[in-house]
Amino acid sequence: MRSCRTAVLSYDDAAKPLRSSEPGHRARVAIHASCRRVAELGSLIGHPMLLVTTSIFADHHQFYVFDSNFDHFKDPDLVWTASRSLAYGYLASKRAIYVSTVASLNLHRLRIFLNEAPVLKYERVFSSDLLITSGVLKISAPANAPEDDVQIQLPCGAYRVSVCSSAIGVDERVLYPDRDEPMSDEELFTHDDLEYYDLFVQPHA
Repeated sequence: MRSCRTAVLSYDDAAKPLRSSEPGHRARVAIHASCRRVAELGSLIGHPMLLVTTSIFADHHQFYVFDSNFDHFKDPDLVWTASRSLAYGYLASKRAIYVSTVASLNLHRLRIFLNEAPVLKYERVFSSDLLITSGVLKISAPANAPEDDVQIQLPCGAYRVSVCSSAIGVDERVLYPDRDEPMSDEELFTHDDLEYYDLFVQPHA
């Protein structure tokens, strides 16, 4: 898995872009981005925005969206081999969404949107309500170290989360079979023709 430097993001107000508290960090994309981050969003509720663009390595073809104090081992609704699969093989409870990916290389662009509903046409859209009691929404994967996780600080409460994806099953090996060097994150971020995921987080009405 690609290594990343940790960068903690702060936000002055809704009119200014996110910046890193680590002065030497390398910006990943033009808007709101660093490698892995904690975003403080209490003051942003009500402001639609693309919060971050990053990459996620979906080891075992899965990644998770959940309340940070959720105990994965105590929820009978979230056992891949025994629970009832929902649309596209996803699993969900009131505290977590388990996402099933397809592309063989497991590396995907992940964009997180706050206070927006999906407007593009996606191949897959899965929506579920999530209860946040810890004040932190976390996105992780089986092989992640703690510093690899995306953590978003949110006011406690109920949220509608939509996981949207397109180019299902397509990775860089499919598009570029003769390429020797793996694609950089910066190049990956420009590709809508590789399996990618957009996450939309909205306070529940």
